[in-house]
Amino acid sequence: MPSKAPLTPPLVIGIVAGEVSGDSLGADFMQQMNNLRDDIVWVGVGGPKMQAQG
Repeated sequence: MPSKAPLTPPLVIGIVAGEVSGDSLGADFMQQMNNLRDDIVWVGVGGPKMQAQG
């Protein structure tokens, strides 16, 4: 039986935001990237806006 694994691994992006403005900028970046790709794995530290993006 053929494997159903993707041919390429997901894109992993890390962001660290330690203040409210960084959380807003990070969330905007995440939203735009999520509009371009659906295989992004997000890692890092942020606030509620970034958490809402994934």
